[in-house]
Amino acid sequence: MMNSQENQYDQEMKTIFADEIDNDTLVIDGNQQIQNFQFVEQLDINKLVINECFRLKFNRVPQNITELLLYNCKLKNLDGIQEMRQLESFNLKQNSLVSDSKEVIDISALSTLTSLTELYLSGNNLCDVSSLRSLLSLKTLDLQKNQISSASSLFKLTNLTRLNLGGNKLTNISALRFLFNLQYLQLWGNQISDIYPLKSLSQISKLNLNSNQIVDVSCLSFMSQLNELHIFKNQIVSIRSLKNLMQLNYVELDYNFITDLSPILDNPAVYDFVTDNQATPNENQIRISNQINVIQETELIVMKNKQMNYKMKLTKQKLKTVVKKNMKLIMKNHSLFSEKILALVQTEQQEVDQ
Repeated sequence: MMNSQENQYDQEMKTIFADEIDNDTLVIDGNQQIQNFQFVEQLDINKLVINECFRLKFNRVPQNITELLLYNCKLKNLDGIQEMRQLESFNLKQNSLVSDSKEVIDISALSTLTSLTELYLSGNNLCDVSSLRSLLSLKTLDLQKNQISSASSLFKLTNLTRLNLGGNKLTNISALRFLFNLQYLQLWGNQISDIYPLKSLSQISKLNLNSNQIVDVSCLSFMSQLNELHIFKNQIVSIRSLKNLMQLNYVELDYNFITDLSPILDNPAVYDFVTDNQATPNENQIRISNQINVIQETELIVMKNKQMNYKMKLTKQKLKTVVKKNMKLIMKNHSLFSEKILALVQTEQQEVDQ
C-alpha cells in the first residue's frame, strides 16, 4: 500500500513542469491531474502559480503559501479556500467560476481571507460581491469583466488604492465616494451617467471612464493629482473642468460632443491628447503627442476650418512632434498652415524617405 502511494507521488512529481523556481516562487503549468501538494510543503516558497490544474482542491494547498495565482483551472467551487487565512494575494482571474449546474459559484468563502491585500477576480461572471465587504486590508481589487450591477458593498474598503470595475453593469457609483485613498480607478464599459460621487477622490492619478453615458465632468476639477484621463465614447459637451489640472498629462476624449478644446490646449501640463469628436469633422482630427522639456516657446496655429483656429504655445520640440504626428492632416489642408509648419513637414518627410 505504501509503495503504491509512493509511486503515485513520484508519478505526480514527474508530471510537474516548473516554469520558474526561485527563492520564493513555484510555477506549475499544465498538470491537469495533480492533487497532492506534499512536495510543495517541502519547499521554502510563499508564492504558488498554477495553470490548468482542473482537479485542484484548496485543502491540499500548503498553508505556507501567501500568494496564490490560478489560471484556467475551471474551478467548480471554492471549498477549502476559507482555511487559507494566511493568503495576502489571490489571483483567480479568467477562471469562469461556474458550477456543474451552470450557476455562478458562491464566493462567500473569500470573506474569511482578511489578510488579503490583493484580489483579482476578473472575467468570472460574478454578479454579487457583497462577501468582499469584510476584506478591509485590500489595497488592490480587480473585478473587471463580470456582471456586477452594484458596488454598494465596497464602501468600507477604504484602504483600496487600485480598483478595477470596468466592463460591468454599474449605473450608480455613490459607494465609491468613501474610497479616499484610490489612486487608480477603472470604470470603463458600464452604464454610468453621474460621476459626481468621484468628487471626493482627490488622490486619483489615473481614471478611465470610457464607454459610459456621462455628460457632466465638472467634478473632475477637484482631482488635483489626476495624471491620465480616459473619457472616450460618452456624451460630454464641455471639458472646462480640465483647464487647471496641473498634473494632467494625457487625455483621451474621442467620440463625445466637445466643440471647445481650449481647456486642454491652454493647459501647459497636457502633452498628449486624442480627440475625434462627433462635433468635429474627421478631416480636422487632432492627435497631438509631444515631450515636456520646455526651453523655448513658439506658436503653433492648428486650424480646424476657415471659421475656427486654435493657438497654442509649445516648445520647438513639441511643435516638431505635433507636426510629425499630423503630417497627413497638414498636407491635406496645406493652405491653412504657415510656411514654418510646411517646412517642418518637408524635413520630417525627408527623414522618413532616408
